[in-house]
Formats: sequence, C-alpha cells, structure tokens
Amino acid sequence: AKKLLFEVESGMKKTEMVQLKLQTMEVEGYGPFKDSVQYDIFGNGIPRIRVVSGDNVDDSSSTSNGSGKTSLVMAPIWAFTGRTEIKGDHSWRKRSLTNVDVVNDESKTAKVCLHGEINDTPFSIERVVTRTALKKLTFVY
Repeated sequence: AKKLLFEVESGMKKTEMVQLKLQTMEVEGYGPFKDSVQYDIFGNGIPRIRVVSGDNVDDSSSTSNGSGKTSLVMAPIWAFTGRTEIKGDHSWRKRSLTNVDVVNDESKTAKVCLHGEINDTPFSIERVVTRTALKKLTFVY
C-alpha cells in the first residue's frame, strides 16, 4: 500500500478514474483542531456532511474567521499526499503548507485518519507528523 501511495504521489503510476467514498474522518492537532474530532461523512449510504460553515468566536478581529472550514476540506488531501493546496505567501511566491503550518500551535503532532472505500474496497489511512518529520503513515487497502 505504501508503494502504491508513493507511485501515485510521485507521478510514476498513472491511475484510472476511481470512486472514493469517505465514511469517517478524524483530525487531531491539525490546523485549528487541537483536540480529536471525528466526523461521520458518509454512513449507511447517506451523505452526512453537506455544507461546511463556521464562525471564529475566539478572535473577532481576525481577517480570517479561523473556524477550520478550509482545514476540514483539505484534511483528506493532506492525509493522502502530505500536501495541502497551494497558498500564496507575502512575497507572492506559491508554496504548499509545511508540517510547521499544519500542526496546531498547542499540539506536538498533527493527525488525520480517514476510513472509506476506493472502488467499493474498504481502506483506511492515517498520517501523523511532528513539526519536523513524518511520524506515521499507515495505508490499508
């Protein structure tokens, strides 16, 4: 499974279209999510999450509301690839967020666990990083 992830991530393996169904996602120490939070995304054949919305109730002066909507949407991509969407920094150069960026300020690690199906075959993936290194990557398919 690790070899498959590496080949897909590095572009060595060209993949055909696949059907991906996410059933549950757990985030902990990832972005604004300090504590472990589990989301039931798709259960019993019914989508559970339809709209992602939120307000930052901690910092009303922030230019971003910081409630974690983008982090929640990007977490599955990060779990699979270790990368996030491209963000522009102050010098307008494009870059992907680093481990330092994704680990919550009050946490030592960031973790995202996904469970679901790829082409009707169950899978699970767990990615855990510290600020400086990949700590754990498990992919069962």
